Amino acid sequence: MSFLLRITSYILSWLTYLVFMSINAPLGVTWLPWHLNRLSNSVGYLDENGFFLHYGFSIWSKCEDCVLTTSEWGDQIYSSVNGLSLFPYWIINSLGGKDALLLFGPLLDKLIILLTGALAAELLIKYTNKLSTLPGYFIALSFFILFITSPWVYKMLISSWFEIYFLFFLLLGLFSFTKNYISLGFFFLFISGIFHPLCALSFLGFYILTLVMPVFTKEENITNSYLPPNITTFNQKLSLLFSLFFPVLIFFILRAFLQSDMPQLSGSSLLTRIGISGNDVHNGGLLGALQFLGGNRITTCLANYSSDLFSSELDNKIMVYNCFLSIGSMLAVSLLSILGLLIFIYRSPEARWLIAPLGFSFLLFIAVFQQSLSVHLMGYSYIFGLLFATGLCALIMNLSRYINSINLSIVFSIPLILGITILSVRISMLTGLNG
Repeated sequence: MSFLLRITSYILSWLTYLVFMSINAPLGVTWLPWHLNRLSNSVGYLDENGFFLHYGFSIWSKCEDCVLTTSEWGDQIYSSVNGLSLFPYWIINSLGGKDALLLFGPLLDKLIILLTGALAAELLIKYTNKLSTLPGYFIALSFFILFITSPWVYKMLISSWFEIYFLFFLLLGLFSFTKNYISLGFFFLFISGIFHPLCALSFLGFYILTLVMPVFTKEENITNSYLPPNITTFNQKLSLLFSLFFPVLIFFILRAFLQSDMPQLSGSSLLTRIGISGNDVHNGGLLGALQFLGGNRITTCLANYSSDLFSSELDNKIMVYNCFLSIGSMLAVSLLSILGLLIFIYRSPEARWLIAPLGFSFLLFIAVFQQSLSVHLMGYSYIFGLLFATGLCALIMNLSRYINSINLSIVFSIPLILGITILSVRISMLTGLNG
């Protein structure tokens, strides 16, 4: 009964949020036109010319009603995304064309986000007993609401990235391990890597380090603490590594074949994404890469103003001022969520295998791909939405320990959750046309 109540609450909360944002958010809750065009062109090119003509790679253009023949795009194949990642959208487009993609593509994204939030909430409540006496239902629902309403998740509603599929299948794999479905867990990890090879590579790096480091540090407990549950034997650990390694290998082999056939390709180089190519005007360094913590760029507040701001009407000045305060508030809450995450890892060692790889992967992306993170506040930061909600729930649970009553803990937690949810919605509504 409790499980059914949680599932029903997840669905009702998600639908309530979507209806509210569809009515009130300036950009709504469906794909922006440029995103629809880009996906439609990409999967349409695969349909028109054959899925494996360019080893599964396609074009990545926002043009509208463009001709999709190879003669028009022969030297503009996008080498950063393989068609295997586009497979769900390709199926929809093949069956019903662009109209079906417009209708069912966003619905599929919304379903994946709903299932991701539900999976993460169910995993979270397994490891909260030591942090507080708050009921599991309250914790799970609080996490789910904080996750789905976060500005990083909202950006995926209007312009989805492959992180949503990666995180879903990753959590599905980790959940399978907790239920001792080991082979199924390896399969879902493999699928997650197919959707996002770079994320799979970062997780692979984390697991390799945790397996190798004890050889040098003599700290034997590290391996068991950070590997998924029920992964104990040598063969299981090896299978864990290979389930993440093979999708990475497949992607780079296909890309190598493509580059051997077509020297001129579309897409940024690795050094450009890092920000050390020698011409990196968009690289804001580590601070630039951390802009996502505010939910939106500060420049969003100045989008409609230039030198005329100080001579504009009072209402305009007030709007800009409060926009700055809103993004600053989101930054402060994000930093608090990181503090809560550290408390959660410290006080709940059993959860380290779940949070540590996600934290490592996201931290690695921030540290390495500084220009990409400076340019794109969406996509990469989607995983932070999960860490954000986890950290805030951990902080609330930790604070509840100092209130000698479960009822009072819930009563005082509700305003905190409401306040953060309203702030998240406010930040989402500031999102511009480019996400």
